[in-house]
Amino acid sequence: MIPESEMREAWDRIGRTADGQLAYLYLQRTLMGTIASNDQGALQADNGRRTFASELMSLMSKGLAESDRTDRANRPVVFATGAQPVAVGRRSLPRGGPGEPGSSGDAEPTGPVTT
Repeated sequence: MIPESEMREAWDRIGRTADGQLAYLYLQRTLMGTIASNDQGALQADNGRRTFASELMSLMSKGLAESDRTDRANRPVVFATGAQPVAVGRRSLPRGGPGEPGSSGDAEPTGPVTT
């Protein structure tokens, strides 16, 4: 059996070639395509194709991004893989609106101004 690391390296090398760039564009088109069939099971089959295309694109993306091809106008858009999600804290807002109990008190008054 071929080790997983060798398979990943092979797809990385393919992504660095001009043919790899064309293959990546084909995979992008497959991934972004929509289904135009009412056949039973068509959605599951299309999802399988798109999942497979996504997996291959993931294996090729690093090599493609790092390749120094001269024809930059026709380079496919490569999305970073392996990025870690950023934890975003939830900002709590004071209860109530301006001038209501629980507000911060720094809002402008909304009623008529008397001096």
